[in-house]
Amino acid sequence: MQPLPQAHRGARDQAPRDAKTIASDFWVDLTPLLREELILATPLAPLCRPDCKGLCEVCGRDLNTDPHEHDTGAEERWSKLQELKKFRPDR
Repeated sequence: MQPLPQAHRGARDQAPRDAKTIASDFWVDLTPLLREELILATPLAPLCRPDCKGLCEVCGRDLNTDPHEHDTGAEERWSKLQELKKFRPDR
């Protein structure tokens, strides 16, 4: 089998930009990879305990002590979808 000419090698033979290399002392720095994994594993809205309901997204009150709902109202662009709920094909 003949090796490909230099013009046909292209990106297939090049290492990806995020490729990790082994230094001359045979150590690989895993710090950036571990940092990224820890950040991704951290919840966006941490709770104090598993059964915690969290805080209200609208007013910030504690939903454990004061459960409530806000009437957010539908946006105008979704109003046509509300009309579809009332649609009866037999009429």
